[in-house]
Amino acid sequence: MPEAGVLFVGEYPALSASLARVLKSLGCECRYANSRQEASAAIERRNFRIVLSKAKLADGNPRALIPAMRAASGWLFLSFPVEDGCWWIPVMENGELCLEAVALRSRDFSKSLLRIVNGILPPPEAEKETSALRMEAPRRAAYATGSY
Repeated sequence: MPEAGVLFVGEYPALSASLARVLKSLGCECRYANSRQEASAAIERRNFRIVLSKAKLADGNPRALIPAMRAASGWLFLSFPVEDGCWWIPVMENGELCLEAVALRSRDFSKSLLRIVNGILPPPEAEKETSALRMEAPRRAAYATGSY
């Protein structure tokens, strides 16, 4: 599996499908889990470096994923729906708790997520070919997270 495995947790298919297309174009492997229990099992089976979860899950608090993400030295973001999209709260960064993190609007979250992905993906083999994709990615990610 690529270093940039991304797990979407919760039921928000339109958002996750749009964002997954952008992440896949950058070389990420994206998976989905509908519940906290499914997410825990998926994280144990594979080393997901990034988990994007709804803040409220039907079967429990997504903060229960913290120990697994700490072991994976990963990032955990929780999304909170708001009137004009959603806000994202960083909970973990590189396996460490983000104790004083501020909520990120969709556009800022998109930029942060792309910096994370670019930092953990191996350098591209065809630099010229992928640099155009990486330059276009922030605009596509912002659109995918609802901040167009």
